[in-house]
Amino acid sequence: MSSTKPLLFGFGSLAAILFMVLVMGTNDDKISENRLLLDQNNQIYYEYSFDQTQSNQPVFLLSHGLAGSMLDMKPLATKLSVYGSVLNWDRLSYGKSKAILPTPLTVEFTRKRTEALLNGLSIKRPIIYVAYSLGTVHAVHFQRQNPHLVNALVLIDPPLPAEKLRERNFYNTRLPGFIETLKRDRLFAMIGWRQLKAFVRTLIGMEEPERQAIYSLGHTEASIAEAESFPDFIDEVDYQTSFDNLPLLVFSRGMAVDRKVVKAFVGLSKNSEHIIYPDFTHSDFISLQAATSLSNDISKFLELRTN
Repeated sequence: MSSTKPLLFGFGSLAAILFMVLVMGTNDDKISENRLLLDQNNQIYYEYSFDQTQSNQPVFLLSHGLAGSMLDMKPLATKLSVYGSVLNWDRLSYGKSKAILPTPLTVEFTRKRTEALLNGLSIKRPIIYVAYSLGTVHAVHFQRQNPHLVNALVLIDPPLPAEKLRERNFYNTRLPGFIETLKRDRLFAMIGWRQLKAFVRTLIGMEEPERQAIYSLGHTEASIAEAESFPDFIDEVDYQTSFDNLPLLVFSRGMAVDRKVVKAFVGLSKNSEHIIYPDFTHSDFISLQAATSLSNDISKFLELRTN
């Protein structure tokens, strides 16, 4: 009888932990002030730092990449808050946001949610749109459709135009494998295994509590939807028309092919700059170490090129 007690205790502890995970997952009290309710099934989770004493300061809108969340942009958001207001958010149903995703998913869907977020927070001044990776596709589309709402574009390691991706056979090789990995993640999300693992890691100090949201089913579904829609996204966005005098800052890695492509893209604006971080990988741009350099470069660029 005594030999079964440790086993029963173990199962009991696991059940208690799982119950706490489920309860914590439905407790919105701590984050209610950071949710914009669009309707019953659509909520936008965001963080907005705003100094009411500085009504003329710029507003930075940040947008994360594919399968990411606003946590990826948090180091940069913290650094940029020195220079103005910062609005950081989870797109679609990434992170703690909720959305009923349309089929097919389009960049226009995200544009409308972006517009709803700005309107919901009564942001009337033109924004400085700072985006990373796939987020840059949404940023460019938003500016094309709402030029009066964007004062400058800052694109951090944007994807290559569609024809370059096809030349590299990206759509037939790397992208399908990535989607299959995401679909396996969906199974783990459905049974709550990774949320439980994240919770246990949080209890012993190995993970931040807020990161548990990225293991949700909604986050995984958004990742799959954007990955599957990626080719259409690139084709849907206008990468050909001139930006005229719009301040345009593009950061990229030092790869020779990428430099040529980005140079042509940057040339669409008469008020642009291209900064190369030669030793960076794609993920280095959202590292804590990169935030200081990026924010300094962004600040210098805006000081010279915006009113």
